[in-house]
Amino acid sequence: PPSLSFVIYGNAADTSVGRLFVSGIIPGILLMAFTILAITIMCKREPSVAPKSEKATWAECWHAIKSGGLIEVAIVFCFSIGGLFAGLFAPTEAGAIGSFCMIIICIIRRNLNWKQFWKTMYDTAKLTVMVFMILSCAGIFSRFIAITTIPAKLAMIIKNADLSGPAVMGLVLLFLFIMGMITDVLSIILLIIPILFPILIDYYGYSTIWFGNIALLMTCVGGLTPPVGIGIFLVKACIKDKTVTLGQIFSGSWYFVAATMMTILMLILFPQLCTWLPTVVYG
Repeated sequence: PPSLSFVIYGNAADTSVGRLFVSGIIPGILLMAFTILAITIMCKREPSVAPKSEKATWAECWHAIKSGGLIEVAIVFCFSIGGLFAGLFAPTEAGAIGSFCMIIICIIRRNLNWKQFWKTMYDTAKLTVMVFMILSCAGIFSRFIAITTIPAKLAMIIKNADLSGPAVMGLVLLFLFIMGMITDVLSIILLIIPILFPILIDYYGYSTIWFGNIALLMTCVGGLTPPVGIGIFLVKACIKDKTVTLGQIFSGSWYFVAATMMTILMLILFPQLCTWLPTVVYG
């Protein structure tokens, strides 16, 4: 939690956000493993990107854990996920609990002052207003799509074309990839769900949980690739070294694109990686 993309997808697709959160655990571990592999290969091919440092002592490691915030993250994770699984609060509330815990931790560590607090609240309000404006417009758009019967007509075209489910899914993933290159994930979700959801779920019978994981990962891939690559521009804005060019960042992003694509491929070949854990947790 809060995993804004899953929350928006769950509302747009009328799917349990809690199940989506749980379904993302195994794909997240897979993505982490493939990312580690990608970084290892990158460092083997180009050692200069990650030069070896001196080996740290156990005392230095423990100091880094204490001062680096890892313990606090673990505490917040236990409160949010533990309460979510125990049924103490809803997924959206889990995000609020996590935020509240972080505020308490910042106060205890004296890392938060009133100026930072109000700036954070202001930024949160701007983001919330933006999301709800998008949701409002998406609701109108969804109603428009329903009235025009576009999903039903598209389904009929696909049916007459006699395309198989995998072929249609391939076209959908290609479309998501292209859209991911030119716009953000939330806008894609709110624009495509009213059109694609009835076709993929109602007509071809794909799992909403499985498709949600696949769709969000594919749009993230688009955000790392030219010509736009929104994620790359965000990285560029965070880098203090102004001599680093966008071209250098794009060239390095292909390793992570490959890691994400490998994760998507595993989910396509083994859908149970997404659907098994929610079944175990929620029945």
